[in-house]
Amino acid sequence: MKALARYQNAPLLNSFFDDEWIQGMFQTPSYMPAVNIKNEEQNIFVELSVPGWNKEDFKIEVVENELVISANTEDNKEELTENYARREFSKRSFEKRFQLNTNEVDIENIDAKYNAGILTIDLPKVHKEETKKLVQVN
Repeated sequence: MKALARYQNAPLLNSFFDDEWIQGMFQTPSYMPAVNIKNEEQNIFVELSVPGWNKEDFKIEVVENELVISANTEDNKEELTENYARREFSKRSFEKRFQLNTNEVDIENIDAKYNAGILTIDLPKVHKEETKKLVQVN
């Protein structure tokens, strides 16, 4: 016998809260993936944690100085008919918007990659030529 055992709720209560219709009552209607933003000297990188998608699922566009990242999914009928004992993760549609400073970001050269569940958007910074002028004192 163990000296310390993990507390277990009554089986009736467990099965009640594990039912999908109960879980649906407490879920928020929207899903937002976790985001990292790295500001480096030459680029800004936006990374989204979005495992389980295909690169074709993403739509990335610049609309009125906003970077818009979205992905849409329709319910997979096969998944709906499967009998899950427990289902804690799902692929849900999302849209994230980020305000862009068009004086700082080279919009024409934005690039994106999807690897190992991470969508990385590379926003190259605009390189301004340093202007230098020597002023003569009269």
